[in-house]
Amino acid sequence: MDAVYSQIPGAQDASSTLGAGFYTFPCDADIPIITFTFGDSATGSAIIIMPASSFNFGPVSSSPSNCVGTMVSTQIPGSVWFLGDSFMHDIYTIFDYDNNRVGFADLA
Repeated sequence: MDAVYSQIPGAQDASSTLGAGFYTFPCDADIPIITFTFGDSATGSAIIIMPASSFNFGPVSSSPSNCVGTMVSTQIPGSVWFLGDSFMHDIYTIFDYDNNRVGFADLA
């Protein structure tokens, strides 16, 4: 997460005030384009763009000029990413447990 938030001027680690893994940034900051790539060239890949509007939880109550980011780091070792409702808010997501796969589609 440090690499993501380092691209936003004024972003700060808010673990001591909001909880472990949270970050804040100026509400008027330009949010970089965040993309996720799933799959590989053999199976086909999907590139999903997370809109800036999905990146913002809203203002910090004690400082309304700062906002809370929806991307939060975890203490799990390794390269693990959990993509929750802020990611899935703007796309259809299908979980196919029988075939061990996930599918995505743009909202109509």
